[in-house]
Amino acid sequence: MGYLLPLLCILGGVLAASSMIVAKRPEARDVIAKLQPFQAVIGAGLLAAAVYVFLIEVGPVTMFKAFAAAPVLGLCLWAMVLAAIALGVMFGMPIVAKLSAGGAAKGEEMARTIAPFQALIGLVAIGAGLLGIALQLGIVKPF
Repeated sequence: MGYLLPLLCILGGVLAASSMIVAKRPEARDVIAKLQPFQAVIGAGLLAAAVYVFLIEVGPVTMFKAFAAAPVLGLCLWAMVLAAIALGVMFGMPIVAKLSAGGAAKGEEMARTIAPFQALIGLVAIGAGLLGIALQLGIVKPF
């Protein structure tokens, strides 16, 4: 699984839940403001990394089987992939629109549909990213 998807999930989650984070910790406003210019790049990276993990590195069949063998790992993988795809669609639309005019309209419509859940998806992405890193480092057992 590597560290790329979990780290991107944490960064994307912080951007998505920035309003909640700043409400709890006003001093975080400066750090989040430094991430804002990279929002589209983080979104495109999230989308690419999620598709890569889902289709190539791990595979959909393995992700389904992971629930039986290692439930924590399976839950973490699914949460990271789904949150990364949702945040990637929301944040990466400017870059996708430049590359593909036909897919941009559908992507923007999907982004508007899931926008009300942005903070919740962001919190899920942060949690799944932290859990993914803990699993990689062996701090948490996958069972």
